[in-house]
Amino acid sequence: MANFQSECLARATLFLVGLMILVPGVKAAEFGSSPYPKGFRDVYAGIVPTVPGLYVLNDVYHYQGSANALVFNGAVQLGVDAKFTADFLPLTYVTKWKILGGTFAFGAAPAFMSMDTDVGLTVPNFTGPLGRTFGPFDITFGDTETNFGDTGITPITLGWHSGNWWWNAGVTGFVPTGKYDKRDLANTSLNHWAVFSHRCHHLFRS
Repeated sequence: MANFQSECLARATLFLVGLMILVPGVKAAEFGSSPYPKGFRDVYAGIVPTVPGLYVLNDVYHYQGSANALVFNGAVQLGVDAKFTADFLPLTYVTKWKILGGTFAFGAAPAFMSMDTDVGLTVPNFTGPLGRTFGPFDITFGDTETNFGDTGITPITLGWHSGNWWWNAGVTGFVPTGKYDKRDLANTSLNHWAVFSHRCHHLFRS
C-alpha cells in the first residue's frame, strides 16, 4: 500500500507540474472571490469510477450573509446583505483509456444561479445650522438576477486506486458564461477566466 501511494503521489505531482507550466500569469479576481465553490465534490473527492460511462451529479448551494463594508466594481458599499442560490450539474465521462496508469476522465459543470444583493446606508441624526435635528435616514437599494452562471470545464482527470485507497489529479478551467454587468450589484458571473489544478485522495475505512 505504501509503495502504491508513493507511486501515485509521484505520478500526480509530475502530472500537475507539467500542467502548471502551461498556465499563464496569475491575476487578481473580481470581488476577491474564487470561482471554485467551497465544498464542491464531484470527482474532486478523490474517486474516479472504474466503470466507463457518463456520471451525473446535482449539487444545490445556498448562502446568506452580510458585511459592514464591501467593494463592488471599484466602489465601497456599506451595509451589504446578499443571498445566493446555485444549482450545479456536473457531467463526468469516464473513459477506458489509461494515462500514467490512471483512468482518464473529463467533464463539464454548468450552473444556474439566483443572486439577491441589497446595499444599505444609514445616516445618523444631525443638527442643522438653525438648531433643527434631522434624521436618522436609511437609504437602501438592491438588485436581483437569475441566470446561467460560469461553467467549469475539466479536460483531464486521472484516477488511481488500490483496495480502499483512491487518488486523482487533474485540471479544471472556469469559463465566464454567466451574466455580468459592472453597473449591477447582482451578477451570476465573476467575469474572468480561471484555471486550477486539483489533487485529492480518499481512503475507505473497512
